[in-house]
Amino acid sequence: MKIKWFGHSAFLLTSERGTTILIDPYYRFIRYRMPSIEPDIVAVTHNHFDHNKIQAATGDYLLVNEPKEYIREDVRIRGFKTFHDKVNGEKRGPNIIYRFQMDDLTICHCGDLGHLL
Repeated sequence: MKIKWFGHSAFLLTSERGTTILIDPYYRFIRYRMPSIEPDIVAVTHNHFDHNKIQAATGDYLLVNEPKEYIREDVRIRGFKTFHDKVNGEKRGPNIIYRFQMDDLTICHCGDLGHLL
């Protein structure tokens, strides 16, 4: 698996077979600017401007934006409902933690987790 960081919370995961996952795309954030990417999957942890700009992605991709299980080619993704704050989302809303399984590896992206697990 290759992991590329684009700044802030945005990453591109690429499996050995070439499946690509763009996580938490943004348009412009502080000093960072997202390149245009044609991924197979786009995962969004929550609906804030610095995590949900799916317009940075082109092509026909699977949108992953709910706390459920997704399977595509050589990738398995599971979303878990959490919150962006310590008061059950009352201040900043929901957040989704994603578990990505590919190439015999498991990694987790916590988005903007606002509380202890």
